[in-house]
Amino acid sequence: MSLGPAGSRRSVSPASSGRSSPVPRTPRRPIEDGLYKKDKNFRRYASGVERALSLFDTAQQEWADYISFLGRLLKAIQAHPKEINIVPHHTTIATRLAQCLNPSLPSGVHQKTLEVYEYIFSMIGRTGLSRDLHLYFPGLSSVLTFAALSVRAPFFSLLDRYIFALDAPVLRPALKSIVLCLLPGLEDETSEDFERALQILDRSRDAVGSQGEKDNNYHDNAGDYYFWQCFFLASVTNPSRRQGALAFLVRKLPKLVVHPGQDSSIVKDEGFRNEGYREGLSAVAAAVITPEPGLLIRCFEAGLSDKQVLIQRGFLDLLVSHLPLSSPVLQKIVCSDDLERLVVAAAGVVARRDMSLNRRLWTWFLGPEITAADRDSQPNSPVEERKAILGDGVSSKRAEYFRCFGFQPLAHCVKRMLQQENSVAAERARPFRICLSLMDRWEVGSLLVPEIFIPAMNSAFSYSETATKDQLDEVLRSASIFFDGVESGLIWSGLARLVEGAFTAGPTEQQRALRDLKLVKFILVTFNVREEDMITIHAPLLALLLSINLTELSVLQPPEVRDMSEKTFSLALSVLALLVQLIPERAFKTSASLGEGVPVQDRPTQPPQNDNVPARIHAFYSKNLGNLDATPPPLPSGDVDGILLRSAAHLLSHTLRNVTAHSETETGTYIL
Repeated sequence: MSLGPAGSRRSVSPASSGRSSPVPRTPRRPIEDGLYKKDKNFRRYASGVERALSLFDTAQQEWADYISFLGRLLKAIQAHPKEINIVPHHTTIATRLAQCLNPSLPSGVHQKTLEVYEYIFSMIGRTGLSRDLHLYFPGLSSVLTFAALSVRAPFFSLLDRYIFALDAPVLRPALKSIVLCLLPGLEDETSEDFERALQILDRSRDAVGSQGEKDNNYHDNAGDYYFWQCFFLASVTNPSRRQGALAFLVRKLPKLVVHPGQDSSIVKDEGFRNEGYREGLSAVAAAVITPEPGLLIRCFEAGLSDKQVLIQRGFLDLLVSHLPLSSPVLQKIVCSDDLERLVVAAAGVVARRDMSLNRRLWTWFLGPEITAADRDSQPNSPVEERKAILGDGVSSKRAEYFRCFGFQPLAHCVKRMLQQENSVAAERARPFRICLSLMDRWEVGSLLVPEIFIPAMNSAFSYSETATKDQLDEVLRSASIFFDGVESGLIWSGLARLVEGAFTAGPTEQQRALRDLKLVKFILVTFNVREEDMITIHAPLLALLLSINLTELSVLQPPEVRDMSEKTFSLALSVLALLVQLIPERAFKTSASLGEGVPVQDRPTQPPQNDNVPARIHAFYSKNLGNLDATPPPLPSGDVDGILLRSAAHLLSHTLRNVTAHSETETGTYIL
């Protein structure tokens, strides 16, 4: 069977380094052995180099001994025959030169070492350096982390004159190491040689593409995209080099936005070959995300998760200026998982409670600042703002920006964080702290909290089933602070949704119904649900909804044919008992005062019928999320107590008929 590549799908992995793999290296020892046998001048030259190397085997007392050793080694190499450009014992020489670049040695030793490097590179030429780059470059790779100013200039010249003169297929395998080698030179932006280091690093991009093959499947500048992939990988895997990487990105990363007037619609699956994609982004910007943008996203993710605030701030600035949420790169090309990675990394900065970070995050989430003309049309009060979001649908420009570009990925990643199976209390508490900070902006919180409130409570409930008391206390502290920051109407709309879901569950969904009711009971017992509007308005409404559903279930479905299991029915009764216990007497004062001043014959003889009460309560909590500022309660309190009393009486009468349900009878009696 043929094993040829025909019919196979092309990989989207970065292009190869340019070599034919594998490339057999020319063995050095056979070459030297042949010269030893044929040329006595070479034998004399190699012997001199060997004697110079033997000096290094003696103990070096002072730094001057190193300079003396390097001087003798240089003279021995300079004595090579004119027709021979081979360095004997090259492995040992490379090792000794690397040892002479030890940070503990003075700059004079480093300068002399670079002088030896330069002579060797000039002698062996491009061919020899291409063959031995893997021997000599490791010793040079860490120079900028400790080099003095007097050492940096000859080091940059060495790279520019010899290393970057090599062919692109030779440099590509070493490109990541070259980038890591140069990044320390960019950490201090006030340094005298900062611009020189920036120029040299940018020069490496040209070096790997100047003679590289043109990849017509992507775009003409093959070296650019290979450079960026290596650069992003270096930044992701080396936190100590991230400060220099940030300085380079600030100056050289192209803005990943479409040109003004261009169509930003890009087909995600065919984006890399689509003409609209090429027209929408500049060629320089296209190189950054070719062959795929995964490393770009991970570079930003690593920067936003860095331990240093300055680095986090710098990457947030880059997001705002170069990679806004509305960019087609994020909305059309990047896969949803990568977008969520970026969003959760950005949202994680709020855990630091740093205003400078939060301000930049809000700018990225909400888009550019609105103009004075736009501001005149914005809602003025928090009540009007919430009405604009939840009521008539007229939202502000920035809230609409977040709704279109950031809401879905943020909600998905927060839910994923809440669903993680992690036994560490600090990690389980982290999503609650992040959500609490995100609620500081109404544009974000008004959309996010209704989406993640129930998953957040379910996360705390699930953890309570397995965690120790100390672990649970730590998580509940964060969860309680988050709970207290949520509006009461939203809390009770979530509880009403859980109760309704339990009663609409079929026979095969009883486990879900049982867990929903357990979650309702957990919330009522664990968190603060005793605010005035909760106990006087929301608790009576939820108790009424629960009692009507229980009564109808008892009337329509006897226990022996009931869809709801006996265990779930008993749990629903206990939840109703908790709600009744929460309701104070003053919640029904309005109903007691309704009859004052009204003739006895004109007073209502019985409370209103409850035919449409569940529908009215459902509409109140589903359409307006229980917001009392937007709409009044669905029932006056004078009607609530009457219907609740009648439902409780009906419920008790039906439980009394079931002689086996003693616990239900006791609970029903308590409720009444």
